Amino acid sequence: MSTPARTRIKFCGLRDAAGVAAAAAAGADMVGFVIAPGGPRSLTLNAACTLVRAVPEPIDAVLVVRNQPEILGVLPGGVFAQLHGDETEADCAVAAAATGRPVIRAIGWDPDAGAAEALARFDACPHVGMLLLDAARPGSGEPIEPEHRELLATRLRECSTPVAIAGGLTARSVAAIIGQFGPAMVDVSSGIESAPGVKDPGLMRAFAAAVRGADAADAADAAN
Repeated sequence: MSTPARTRIKFCGLRDAAGVAAAAAAGADMVGFVIAPGGPRSLTLNAACTLVRAVPEPIDAVLVVRNQPEILGVLPGGVFAQLHGDETEADCAVAAAATGRPVIRAIGWDPDAGAAEALARFDACPHVGMLLLDAARPGSGEPIEPEHRELLATRLRECSTPVAIAGGLTARSVAAIIGQFGPAMVDVSSGIESAPGVKDPGLMRAFAAAVRGADAADAADAAN
């Protein structure tokens, strides 16, 4: 698995048009809106769809759902669905058919809870366009356990599906994650916030700069 020339950036958990504009100005490739209930970043489906219309091209919009089978078939076309719960391959098919896009399937990396098997299963699913590897409790804002990272890096070398890494990322930590895993994308939410659910434009810019710096360093190493 080689590091891509340009690591894509997803800013997740946006709640308003100002956050969308700040993400675009910072250089985000994807922006995520959480419609899973119960958290400080949660939106209704209608509110999220309103914000989706404010996302400028060529940035992609992502709707994050968790164990909400009743809405998978009514997700709007043109967005990416990010499935963060116990969804099956059949659920992935429903969401992909509704949106017209392959889904992003999040997997909490807990090797003791069948994560390696889930990784292999969804890697083989034709409706999954990206695998998002998160901490053992996906969406918690916690980093992937350091003792589990070497095994994850080994398993990712066997994947044919592009991989994103999430879990407690910040401007300080993201370069090491890019260097170890070479992901197609990095996904950040709490690491660009001044308070839970409150995005900080300065932290967005710092995170994007750290990613671009890591990409440049890797390109320089490859050229030497």
